Amino acid sequence: MAGFCVEFVLAACMAAAAQEAAPPQDGADALQAAQDAIAAGDWNAALNRLDEARAVHAGEASFWLLYGDTTLKFLEQRLAQGERDAGLVDGLYGDAESAFQRAGELAPDAAAPWLGLARTRRARGDAAGAWEAAAAADARSGGSASPELLMELGHSGLAATIA
Repeated sequence: MAGFCVEFVLAACMAAAAQEAAPPQDGADALQAAQDAIAAGDWNAALNRLDEARAVHAGEASFWLLYGDTTLKFLEQRLAQGERDAGLVDGLYGDAESAFQRAGELAPDAAAPWLGLARTRRARGDAAGAWEAAAAADARSGGSASPELLMELGHSGLAATIA
């Protein structure tokens, strides 16, 4: 029985290593692979595939929104698992913020990049920055703010008030 357990663990480790060492894909295939990994909740693999897709999709706001959202999900997962490396955490917050800023540059009239920026800043502890970004998202919503935006306005406003 012990031999079976060792073989099972070894096979699982080899499969994980093979996925991490997968050869780079072209942009379209890598983006689809990222979306598949996201659907499976494998945020690390999704980020790896998004990195491969970056050269092809770097000019698309939707790519950067996906990159920012995926980075936040990966960070949430790592924090829930007890991640304490401040440099890693700060770097991931920075990556998410940069992705949302890039999306905002590519789609300056869209609310979604600003909403992502507000979520990132609030999670990072920047209440004033979160409120500023949420207000910018609201200004771009054309008077029809989504429930998600309304929630973020409330969360960011409360955080800014008590900060």
